[in-house]
Amino acid sequence: MKSKALSKNDQLSKIKKIAISKNGLCLSNEYRNFITDLKFRCSEGHIFWSKPPTILRGSWCPTCAIVIQHNKQRTPFSKIEELAKRNP
Repeated sequence: MKSKALSKNDQLSKIKKIAISKNGLCLSNEYRNFITDLKFRCSEGHIFWSKPPTILRGSWCPTCAIVIQHNKQRTPFSKIEELAKRNP
């Protein structure tokens, strides 16, 4: 029984280290199992819940992920100006 508790503590410790490496925090203080969500806060202050395997695979804040993807798809203003000059 004691080895299971240590294993859970080790898992939570590992996940907390990953959160810190991403300039965030794991706000949960208990690791129940790999399917129970844990609570996190990213460096931008977004609060989100995620399953341990998702964090262990490298995924992070879903809100930030959407913003990053949106910014990748945006057309830079300089490109818009260039197109406007060509097509008055």
